[in-house]
Amino acid sequence: MKETNESESNLNEFIEIESKRPDGRNRITLPQKVLKYWKKLGKTDSVQIKMNRKGEVLLKPTVSIPLDEMWVYENPEVYSKVKRGLKDAKSGKIKKAVDIEKFFNEL
Repeated sequence: MKETNESESNLNEFIEIESKRPDGRNRITLPQKVLKYWKKLGKTDSVQIKMNRKGEVLLKPTVSIPLDEMWVYENPEVYSKVKRGLKDAKSGKIKKAVDIEKFFNEL
């Protein structure tokens, strides 16, 4: 059985930010604290809205993926290779191709 450390369990814990009432058109604006935190997380272009059987709502910040790139995320083998390649590039484990023709011929 995998041990769960406290920081992992806290990731799914909800905390109250503030209470708000819907306006006349049943809208609720997000608090600045939430928007600032999402901005810190990275590029968010939409929000997924989920609800459980108790009526609790979860807002999950998301990023859209172009359809022609979706195949990468749907193929676990390709996705893991892309992730490994990005990790290698970040840590400097890359080679620069001086001669592109030679590079492709050696693949």
